[in-house]
Amino acid sequence: MYRLIIIIVLALVWLVADSNHLLECGLRSALLYPFFHANLFHLLANSLAVYSIFSPKRTDNLRALLIGYAISVIVYPFSFRPLIGISNMLYAIIGMRTPPFSSQWWHTSPVRVFLCVTTAMVFIPQIAALTHVISFAVGIAVAHLLRYIKSHSHERR
Repeated sequence: MYRLIIIIVLALVWLVADSNHLLECGLRSALLYPFFHANLFHLLANSLAVYSIFSPKRTDNLRALLIGYAISVIVYPFSFRPLIGISNMLYAIIGMRTPPFSSQWWHTSPVRVFLCVTTAMVFIPQIAALTHVISFAVGIAVAHLLRYIKSHSHERR
């Protein structure tokens, strides 16, 4: 149900906001850019990603959303031009949900396709690929840090 609410909110923001006007200054841009989209296709693509990433069965959705948002704000300065859309936040969340590098998950076909598409984005000038890659990498680092903290907190008990 909350996925539908997120999609509806994104659609309403897209319909009523002049995103070019709202995203003209630095800090405000860094804080607001995930909530606007360039066009209906962009909104629908990101909404599909939201729908597939967030499962009602997961208990960490809110934490992932907040940390992903923080990462998307942090990576904003790494773009060479203004950013718009929620995809950096989604890349960060995908990174936070990755298993350790020793996992066979990294060798599965869907993961290889995802990594190849992400790499190919570097060659499409309309996409801010650097911020996507950095968001994903920071998400992976957060996942490893959280696993490290969790494993060491269990050792102390």
